[in-house]
Amino acid sequence: MTSSSSSISSSLVASAETDRIRYRLFSIIAEELGLVRAIRLNSRHEGIRPELLEAVERAEARGAVSEEEVDDLWVSDVIIRAQRSRDRRPVHAVLEVSLTISNRDVDRAYQRGRVLSAVTEGEVVAAVIGGAAEPQQRRRAQERGVRVVIPSMFRTQ
Repeated sequence: MTSSSSSISSSLVASAETDRIRYRLFSIIAEELGLVRAIRLNSRHEGIRPELLEAVERAEARGAVSEEEVDDLWVSDVIIRAQRSRDRRPVHAVLEVSLTISNRDVDRAYQRGRVLSAVTEGEVVAAVIGGAAEPQQRRRAQERGVRVVIPSMFRTQ
């Protein structure tokens, strides 16, 4: 095996491992939010799914959201369409991901959740996902109705 084919093989293995980690983390987050049949609607690799693009266009046409709000929505870390596990009702979720959750993360999740709700005309779960959140950020999130999720794989217990 040449060094270039060895390097390519190593890159493919690393990429496959990263994909497995992303999928597992996505599953854990959906489970901790009480969601099933979760489908990601935005991806850096695949872009934005047509169903979300069309919903945004309709919301803009009826004046429910501004161009600036939509521009901000597009940079959300994760947007999901799912069903609530307890009653299978449709729900969307907007997630902000950060190693250490800050007030800014909470505020972004809150604002983007409001915009996504206007776009979908339905229930939206706004959440911040991270490795740690101080009491101040947890209080801020609670005041704004934003869920804080520290996946079990990140907990230090």
